[in-house]
Amino acid sequence: MTETKTYKGLDLLEKIFEFTAMTPDANQWNVSSLKSNPPRQIRLRQIQSLINAFFRQETKASLIDKTIALFQ
Repeated sequence: MTETKTYKGLDLLEKIFEFTAMTPDANQWNVSSLKSNPPRQIRLRQIQSLINAFFRQETKASLIDKTIALFQ
């Protein structure tokens, strides 16, 4: 039987804090810049997936813009 994980806003925040600590340069906060670093790229993709799941909006905003919107 497959176990289902329920994600909360705190899970998203934890992933964002972890990722930004690992990648402090905001210019690298995109999938193509992280091509040579799969662990960071996976974390970024997880963040993007959670943002899409929570907000159900497709936007062209960057990670930093989405994070700011999350806090507002």
